[in-house]
Amino acid sequence: METTEIVYKTYPSEIVISENNLLGTNLTADAGADTNTILDISADFSVSNVAVGYPVWQIDDAESATVNSVTDVTTIETSTLTGAASFSSAEYVLPSVNRYVIDSVDIRHITIQYDLTAGANTTMYLKIYGSLSNAANDDSDNNWIDMSSDILDDASGIIVTTSTTQSGLAIIGEEVTMTKYMLKLVVVNSTHTAANSARVIIKKSL
Repeated sequence: METTEIVYKTYPSEIVISENNLLGTNLTADAGADTNTILDISADFSVSNVAVGYPVWQIDDAESATVNSVTDVTTIETSTLTGAASFSSAEYVLPSVNRYVIDSVDIRHITIQYDLTAGANTTMYLKIYGSLSNAANDDSDNNWIDMSSDILDDASGIIVTTSTTQSGLAIIGEEVTMTKYMLKLVVVNSTHTAANSARVIIKKSL
């Protein structure tokens, strides 16, 4: 008698990410700042909480610039503000960044369901990275390889513009072993009022 063996792939873990009203550092720069430098001795800047490569807004004049680098805990270098205003003694809001590491040793399949809502004056970005290095962590993008183009079909990742909601699935079914993946969520606010939400469900199977 012929028998058929049915093998069910198990889900060893489920990760749920839920975030609401994310807002980057929102303070007033010191008088020593200028058109492309934020100086704030009350701040605690780092690449773990500032999204390099994304817009920072100077709220007083409603102008933006791109964050080029985090020099130290009190200084950020940017491109020149769009209207040539200055950060000096002005209120600013930095792009926030949250990183979520997914351990994937011996995992072959990962399904990611996302629901992202960007409120007024908000843009959201969701990207995915992979790494074989144990040194890769959620403090920075060091030791990570950007895989957004391969997995999300866009090098910029999922982009949710002002006052819209985007939902979808991303499926990783590679027959390779990746040590870990990372989701990176960036939120850009052009005012100091945060109105956004992110819910991501991640399931892993063998």
